Amino acid sequence: MFLVALAAAAFLVSCKKDDDNGGSIQAKWNINKLYFESKTEGSLDSSSFPAAPGDYADFRNDGKVYIRFSNPLTGDPEFDTTGYSLIGNSKLVFIDDSGNDTLDIFELTSNKLVFGGYEEFVDNDNYSLTKIYCSK
Repeated sequence: MFLVALAAAAFLVSCKKDDDNGGSIQAKWNINKLYFESKTEGSLDSSSFPAAPGDYADFRNDGKVYIRFSNPLTGDPEFDTTGYSLIGNSKLVFIDDSGNDTLDIFELTSNKLVFGGYEEFVDNDNYSLTKIYCSK
């Protein structure tokens, strides 16, 4: 029983992420831009793409995020709902039936959210970086 209460308290505390400017992840964020960067065998490549108007990520108090993201090939909007939680002030975990995806929170203010993934490859000189830029 104590472990259940402790887990519930940890979940409630982790659902809010504040910075010095009072930013909280719990809000409806407009997805503005996707940024991709990779370094392979000494070659650095990067690209960014604007998101479609109306794309969003709506992080709710109940631990769910509602997402509208347009298919880049067709422009058709796709909708998804999944669970989420925070680990400290720097990790965002998306939770669904197929497993968990842990992403980095690069920036969170009252009006800006930047999150994504960074992966170093075996030799630690090559990497892949994805960032999703959002605003209110």
